[in-house]
Amino acid sequence: MKYSHIPGTAIRISKLAVGGMSFGIPAVKTYRWILDEEQTDKMVRHALDLGINFFDTTNVYGAGTSEEFIGRALRKHGVPRDQVAIASKVYFNDGCLSKEAINREIDGTLKRLGTDYLDLYIIHRFTRSGRPPCTATSSRICSTSRRNTAGTGSSRWRTTTTSCTGKTNGN
Repeated sequence: MKYSHIPGTAIRISKLAVGGMSFGIPAVKTYRWILDEEQTDKMVRHALDLGINFFDTTNVYGAGTSEEFIGRALRKHGVPRDQVAIASKVYFNDGCLSKEAINREIDGTLKRLGTDYLDLYIIHRFTRSGRPPCTATSSRICSTSRRNTAGTGSSRWRTTTTSCTGKTNGN
């Protein structure tokens, strides 16, 4: 397996990641292709055997069960937490990127994954105004990410990764 780093950090990640969208209990009947917990466990084990150490999920995949399944599989296989990189995302929830929503969703994500930190927490979409979240929201994201790394992902042309330095840039 080839490895790289999350830009601007020392967090080592495999160049291939396991995406958690296919894991969990289907939240919508049309998602019949989602893998159950046993199948998820097999996929995680296979990925680990191949040297993949980067797992990406979100609070909405399988209504949160993707995070639960990935977290349990990693613990079951005795993977030291500092040997894997876990990314999750936030946006699709009541409150989108409000301070209250971010706090609620981070707490839920950490609980479902069974960990006390994330390596990368991604804002799934910018706010409707197109601006990144406010400083108060950013500070909670940064405090939950292991090495002060947070990011934003957007379907818009401007996708960015932001290192949390405490600078507000006027937001």
